[in-house]
Amino acid sequence: MKKSEKDYQRIVIKIGSSLIQAPEIIERLSEQIADLINHKREIILVSSGAIACGMGILGWKARPAKLSQLQAAASLGQSELMEL
Repeated sequence: MKKSEKDYQRIVIKIGSSLIQAPEIIERLSEQIADLINHKREIILVSSGAIACGMGILGWKARPAKLSQLQAAASLGQSELMEL
């Protein structure tokens, strides 16, 4: 882990839809988060990718316009994100 000027105790990491769809990036990010936790850092992971992840699960190519479909995709995607 690189040393920085400040020794941060809490780190917020925001990942978006494009990263959610790249398993190799998720794996590397998970390793880095584990390293930070081992160094006694509190990690807060924020994602905006629940709908995109759910769309992948459902096999949808285009983002739906209907609220009910967006909610369905988000609910499936959020569970998948938490598992990742």
